[in-house]
Amino acid sequence: MKSTESRDLPIYGDEVHIRQKPGKQESWQDSVVLAWWDEGNSIGCSHRIGHKPNLADGPKVALWNNLITPEGIYKNVQHRPLRDADLLASGGYGGGDETECS
Repeated sequence: MKSTESRDLPIYGDEVHIRQKPGKQESWQDSVVLAWWDEGNSIGCSHRIGHKPNLADGPKVALWNNLITPEGIYKNVQHRPLRDADLLASGGYGGGDETECS
């Protein structure tokens, strides 16, 4: 696969579809994103669960939800403490007792 500049692009396997080992940077994050659009009803949404384990004020989960409609966009962003329970054994992501993606 090539980029628009004709550079080779790396092809990754399924090993990248699980939570990655954190780097050392304070701003390091890993996340999963889901986006969908219903053309017939002109409505869509994007969701993100992000783990930020190295923040100076403690590890956090970032939860983003954006609902897109003809009337406008509803945006909800939350930051919660990152708990051991949010590091799912499957390699998936948790974001509190009611939010997980595995």
